[in-house]
Amino acid sequence: MNNITFSSDTKIITLKEILETKRLGESYFKTKIDPDQFPATNKSAEWTYKKIQNFINIIKYKNKIIGFTFIIPSNKKLMKYFISNKITERELYEKSKKLKLNFETLYLCAAFINKEFRRESLALKAFIKTIKNNSNKNTFLFYWAYSKEGEKLAKKIGKITKLKILKRKS
Repeated sequence: MNNITFSSDTKIITLKEILETKRLGESYFKTKIDPDQFPATNKSAEWTYKKIQNFINIIKYKNKIIGFTFIIPSNKKLMKYFISNKITERELYEKSKKLKLNFETLYLCAAFINKEFRRESLALKAFIKTIKNNSNKNTFLFYWAYSKEGEKLAKKIGKITKLKILKRKS
């Protein structure tokens, strides 16, 4: 795995790469048919590129995108609304977009790794790198488990970062 790179290390991301992660995310999470999920659109990709590109970590193998992790920075009020099911993921994203760049919470929004590269802890490493670059000891993490693997991943992230982590109610 010597040929694996993370955009959090290289500090280089292009809009084209973010658009590719949007395509990968849509194919896996099926966001087009679920209006409550994060809107994986060209518009959201462009906003991510312009405003919060340090919250997406693009994972490459030999310069080919094989996965990514994505975090939505937010605040405690919106986090509480989201984990108690008062707002959807899409609403969390829309409301978080309007916040000043002074975030108290990080929503672990998405992780995708191509099948042949899974079970290498790449999503874990990518999330940890992004969180370390964008948090402090008072930052809260929160998540909505999409799968059993996602649930395990979130718990590991909380354990490693030693940050308080909260789960959205089912």
